[in-house]
Amino acid sequence: SSGMPVVFVRNSYHSKG
Repeated sequence: SSGMPVVFVRNSYHSKG
């Protein structure tokens, strides 16, 4: 998660939920 944009985290959440 280090150096990763918020978009990556948001995409993962959307894909999970």
